[in-house]
Amino acid sequence: MSKAEDRRLVTCKTAAELTGTRENTWRKWIAQRRVPSVRLGRTVRVSMEAIEKFIAENTVPAVRQ
Repeated sequence: MSKAEDRRLVTCKTAAELTGTRENTWRKWIAQRRVPSVRLGRTVRVSMEAIEKFIAENTVPAVRQ
């Protein structure tokens, strides 16, 4: 991803669509401070970089047999 896309802020709804989760899950993670967020007045946004980092940190590697 380019620098401009990394800084792009998306809604919880968009974050949920990108990750296949529910919007309320993202809101809960933000409230628990598991995901960094930006508050713009009453709206909450998440950066694409934060989404990618969250996915990378919570990815469990496969075990070879």
